[in-house]
Amino acid sequence: MKSPMMIQMLPWLICSIWALIGLPVLANQNTLDRPPHTGGRSAGSRGCSTNLTSANLASAVTDEPTLILLAPSPDVGQTVSPQPIFSWVVRDSGTWPMVFRIYQYLIDRGEYVLVTEVTDDAFKSGQGVNVLALSEETSTLSPGVTYLWQVELICDPSQPSGNLFAEAEIEVVEPSMTLRQQLIGNLGEASDEFHQATVYHEAGFWYDALGITLISQPTPELSDFKTLLLESV
Repeated sequence: MKSPMMIQMLPWLICSIWALIGLPVLANQNTLDRPPHTGGRSAGSRGCSTNLTSANLASAVTDEPTLILLAPSPDVGQTVSPQPIFSWVVRDSGTWPMVFRIYQYLIDRGEYVLVTEVTDDAFKSGQGVNVLALSEETSTLSPGVTYLWQVELICDPSQPSGNLFAEAEIEVVEPSMTLRQQLIGNLGEASDEFHQATVYHEAGFWYDALGITLISQPTPELSDFKTLLLESV
């Protein structure tokens, strides 16, 4: 059992994000020790709904899923960070015990194996946007490797088969010298957050670009850019 460096709930983002999501994600109610190769897809259902009754059960299956990972779709997102920022949306009200996992894809075996699991009694996922940054002690991802990250919400500890989870692939790459130079301002110092986010996005590093917009002090430019990124989810 390992602890995350940071997890934040940002409920003030929930309305704008749900307005941007127009396509359903794939449902999966089974808990997997070794999830299959998913091609970067997310999975979700309404397993943790707090207001589901027999009267609205039939219509609920057509609603948006409760859990959505903030990941580029349908592509495998890339990052240059060994400790990337992960984020997801929980629509329903309530606080849920959760487990966060990272699996490494082994090319020679053609399967994923678990490399990191974050779980704790105090580790909970809440309504809105949840942001998680791993510490070096928790996990360091290696360049040139594809991983699958998974969020599982514990809806009912007595019925683990009904837990809600979503997963997406991420690939770690070495930053090029050109990218390093573009991230540096004219005075040889780190550039502002908006410039860094746009540089990452133009280079194809979606996770790094979104991560900056989620953890930086909001500005009109960053807010507009965050909306642009979320439209691709």
